[in-house]
Amino acid sequence: MSNSRALGTLADAASPEQIAEAASRLGCQSVAFTYNDPVIFMEYSTDVADACRERSLKAVAVTAGYMNAGPRAEFYRHMGAANVDLKAFSGDFYDRI
Repeated sequence: MSNSRALGTLADAASPEQIAEAASRLGCQSVAFTYNDPVIFMEYSTDVADACRERSLKAVAVTAGYMNAGPRAEFYRHMGAANVDLKAFSGDFYDRI
């Protein structure tokens, strides 16, 4: 996704159904969205999560947790789990950044 301008988009190469099917075929129990925060491609990640759920697979969001309340509720409705990475241990850091 970080090189999507140069390589086309992941959605062009792998549909949500193809990702879920590959994970199922390989015996995976989950699919994780990592490297780029999945909220920047929310529609695609929630579509993948739904396709995974149809195959009894979990979807895991690896995120910094920066979302407004409305999109956050919609996003996590589709996810089976989340790993929220802390970037600092003070409220001051988050206020400034």
